[in-house]
Amino acid sequence: MTNQPDYDFFLKLDKWTKKDAALILCGHDPAEHRNLRFNQDSLPNDLIASQKLYRIFCSVNFLKKYGRDNYPLDYILECHTKGIALPEPLLSSARAIFKHLQKARQETDDFVNTRERDYLLKIIGALASVYCKEKTRSSRTKSIKISISTVVEDTLQYIEDYELASSGLGKSNLHKKISEGIAAFDDDFQARMAQILLKTV
Repeated sequence: MTNQPDYDFFLKLDKWTKKDAALILCGHDPAEHRNLRFNQDSLPNDLIASQKLYRIFCSVNFLKKYGRDNYPLDYILECHTKGIALPEPLLSSARAIFKHLQKARQETDDFVNTRERDYLLKIIGALASVYCKEKTRSSRTKSIKISISTVVEDTLQYIEDYELASSGLGKSNLHKKISEGIAAFDDDFQARMAQILLKTV
C-alpha cells in the first residue's frame, strides 16, 4: 500500500510529467514508483487506473488546448471535464491553492493598477506645470498667476475647438485629476531633489 501523496507540495510545483500526474491523481506518491514504466508487463492491480489515466493524458494536446504544457491544474481540469473522479484530499488542496492564486493575482493587479495610476497622475501634473510656465512666460504681465481652474477651462476649450471625444471628462472631474496630478508630481519632484541633495552632502 502506497502512502498518500503530499498534495499541498505537489500542487505548488509548476510542472508535472504525465506519469507523475497519473500517479498523483490516482492517490499514489511518484517517489515510490520512480522505476515504474506504464508500458511494462504485469502491472500491479492498484496501478491499472494510473496507467489508463496516463494513456488519456498522452492523447491530449495540452499546449494547444490550454496554452501550456504539464501544468498541474490543467491535469485536474482535464479529469473534471471527462468525469474522472479524483481523491477528495487532492480536490481540497487544489481549491485552497486556486483561491490563493486568485488572491495573489488580484493583489498583483491592484499593485500594477495603482502604480500606473500614480504614473499617469504625475504625467498630468508635469504637463500642467509646463503649461502654466509656458503661459506665464508668453504673457506680457509678469505677475500673472495660472490657476488650476484656468488650465481646466483652457483644456475644455481645446477639446471643444477640435471636437475631441471627451466621454466622462467634466469640469469637476478634470479639476480633480489635474489637482491630484500636480500634487503627485510635486511630491515626486521633491523626493528626487532630496535624494540628489543627500548624495551631494
